[in-house]
Amino acid sequence: MARALLALGSNLGDRAATLRAALGQLGAEAGLKLLRASQFYETAPAGGPADQASYLNAAAIVETHLPPAELWARLQQIEQQFGRRRDVRWGPRTLDLDLLLFDELSVSSPQLEIPHPRMAVRRFVLEPAAEIAPDWVHPRTGWTVGRLLDHLESASPYVAITGPPGVGKTELAHWLGARGGSDVVTLSAEALAHASRAGSPPAVELEFVRARARLLKGVARKTGGSWLISDFWLEQSLAYATEAEREAVEKEIERQLTSVVTPKLTVVVEPKFSAGTPAAERTTRALQELVSRPHVGPVLCLRGPDLAATSLELAAALDSMR
Repeated sequence: MARALLALGSNLGDRAATLRAALGQLGAEAGLKLLRASQFYETAPAGGPADQASYLNAAAIVETHLPPAELWARLQQIEQQFGRRRDVRWGPRTLDLDLLLFDELSVSSPQLEIPHPRMAVRRFVLEPAAEIAPDWVHPRTGWTVGRLLDHLESASPYVAITGPPGVGKTELAHWLGARGGSDVVTLSAEALAHASRAGSPPAVELEFVRARARLLKGVARKTGGSWLISDFWLEQSLAYATEAEREAVEKEIERQLTSVVTPKLTVVVEPKFSAGTPAAERTTRALQELVSRPHVGPVLCLRGPDLAATSLELAAALDSMR
């Protein structure tokens, strides 16, 4: 038998009654056994229509012999029984059931992704989940649910945006800055030109690391309020370094990481591979490997370069982290 961690939410009708009934339904379903449920948490909506009512959220652990895809289909059937409609993304709903974790499994398919791709950045998911499963390990980050919640509560509100050239990182950073009055950090044209003239490899990537670190060191660590947004990630030079350069670049990054603000969220903006260049695809895959390392923490992957779509997606994620 496998264990699965579920998220529940409702912001229409008698929310508490709906969640209690949904938990009862989970316990009554063939192939499912309800092991534990959290208390209910009142949360503000993140994303979607501006006039939504607040949510009640909860988490539950179930035991099941169903494979992940069948469990997910069963959860959707229960949502429909409670009148769930999917007319508007992030719109109001009578009942929302999400499959967060399934044992230590990692699944990525067009139909289903486990862990849930947004759970690590959503406070309304992590708070109830940490109540009942603080030691459950998120297999993509290598962090426990409890550590992910602690990170949201204690990390400085800094977002690092990375991705291959041409996917709209700088435009996205400036859009977010204008939206929330946030500070935006980006290398100037002069700094970029200076780093590019640094000489033969690995001097170029080493200078990029140092220039980015100088910018981050010049920014006071934030404890609340607006976000700090950069259109780079300090460790992204490893995606461009050759094998011969990698050791020197990695040592420089490790040295600089001890004295700069670290991201609460790292964002990878991916090209649309059907239109991307082979170089952009290689860089993206290298970045995906880098952000999956255990020390990085929560990561959000967005498909660029549609600024409107990526902006809304990232704005909703930041709202859900507060």
